[in-house]
Amino acid sequence: MIVCERCRIGRCQQQPVPYFYQMGRHLLIVPDVPALVCDVCQLISYDDDYLTHLHQLISQTTSSGVEPQAATQRQLLLASQPNWPRPRRSI
Repeated sequence: MIVCERCRIGRCQQQPVPYFYQMGRHLLIVPDVPALVCDVCQLISYDDDYLTHLHQLISQTTSSGVEPQAATQRQLLLASQPNWPRPRRSI
């Protein structure tokens, strides 16, 4: 286990957490991003390699300077989820 850099008390454990990225007027939400999370102060440290790859995908889709369309955002979300489509639960 890794000791937390912020509180120096907690232990950081590997957990999948959501990642939020602001793209102009749009908010991209990527679920289940690998990260280390402190069990005391809840500091989240995202996996650098994963974020680098994700940001490369985003820059490829937005390189034309035009805001991404809904279909492009959907492709990014689908690419980030290995078990897509997931079954939906009825409430």
